Amino acid sequence: MRKMITVYKKDLHIYFSTLSGYIFIAAVLLAGGVYVYMNNFYYGYASFGESINYVPFFFIFLAPVLAAGVFTDERRQKTDQLLYTLPLTSTQVVLGKYLALITVLAVPLAVLGLYPIVMSFYGKVNFAQAYTNLLAVFLLGMALFAICMFISSLTDNIVVSAVLCLAVTFLLYQMNGFARAFSPSAARSYLGLVLLAVLYGVFVWYLTKNIYIAAIPSAAIIVVLTLARRFSQTLLAGKINLMMNGIALFKPLENFKAGIVDIYTLIYYVSVTVLFVLFTMFTFERRRWN
Repeated sequence: MRKMITVYKKDLHIYFSTLSGYIFIAAVLLAGGVYVYMNNFYYGYASFGESINYVPFFFIFLAPVLAAGVFTDERRQKTDQLLYTLPLTSTQVVLGKYLALITVLAVPLAVLGLYPIVMSFYGKVNFAQAYTNLLAVFLLGMALFAICMFISSLTDNIVVSAVLCLAVTFLLYQMNGFARAFSPSAARSYLGLVLLAVLYGVFVWYLTKNIYIAAIPSAAIIVVLTLARRFSQTLLAGKINLMMNGIALFKPLENFKAGIVDIYTLIYYVSVTVLFVLFTMFTFERRRWN
């Protein structure tokens, strides 16, 4: 635990001794402040949750600013060699860095958490709705930071990392719209699922460099999909749309708007976060042994 806290303090010092942490905090507070002022004070809408739900859109651009350089900066400055040789486990390094990211995320959201209290001096505020929406935004930020940190662990170039993080966060934001626009026909679902199976194989091969571990599951999925299509022409209809809806990371925010903590959405965000943190640990460990 003490070693992990050392990594945590080091990264936190970096965020607050450079502009990246301040830019993120200032941008989140600016976005939240503008929408709260316009919706709640200028137009007189009573719902703080409606105002705060505009903030996640800015995470598309802000998450890469903060998280794209988590590991690429270490490699650019050659300090990654120190991390590899110190008596630190992959878990300690990755969790320390991730907790530093989450701390920076929590700072502006904690400040935004004071807004409902201020608003209560001017009228009635639904605190349950306000704070469940803040919780949803925090959970989304946790998931996005985990994804961007994983992307940062894959590349040595900060520009490539930032562009990939931006592209992935934008796709996740638009995924629900893509699911509605994509034809639910069985043929297109089959092609889409086959493409995903191939991408899965490429992804596993990149992580493991083992062609058998990558190719066998990917080929098995394609065989199962082909047999399912031959068995029934309509069996796969709409399945790609369901999958796209499943990875639409921003869509579950809607479940918190009423002020009720949706346990399934909570599990979804925590699962995505844990999964990509584990991916990052695996990538870091592979680089260490290489």
